[in-house]
Amino acid sequence: MEANAEPRTPAGASCHQHADAAAVGTCDRCGVYVCAACRRFYDYVPLCSDCYDRRSHAAPASPRARWSVLLAILGVAFVVIPFGIPAVFLAHTELAAIERGQASAGGRGTARAAVLLGWIANFLFFVISLVIGTLVYFLVLASEPL
Repeated sequence: MEANAEPRTPAGASCHQHADAAAVGTCDRCGVYVCAACRRFYDYVPLCSDCYDRRSHAAPASPRARWSVLLAILGVAFVVIPFGIPAVFLAHTELAAIERGQASAGGRGTARAAVLLGWIANFLFFVISLVIGTLVYFLVLASEPL
């Protein structure tokens, strides 16, 4: 059997959504039987309609993706509070869920933007902390006689 060949569907197998329809294959992600009306292809991979909807780029971003970008924006806007750290964590968690098919692919762009903005926020927080620490040292601690 070729690497990309679809496994044979057992005789008498029926679609998981249409019990009266004969199955023509299985979903490559979750393994349920699908009929010709339910089977969708995403990058030449056969999927059931539920898994296809999860992979579709037309689907809206998940709340986790939206929260991650909001935290990243807050991290850039309010540099003295390290919002970038949870933003990057949430965004990477969302990207991993998208790759596993557990989250809508529509949130991929939002999560990628949150990763970028989160790292910018983390960098700015580090630089501002370094500048403030240096100023405190030179203005307060270094001015005192030993």
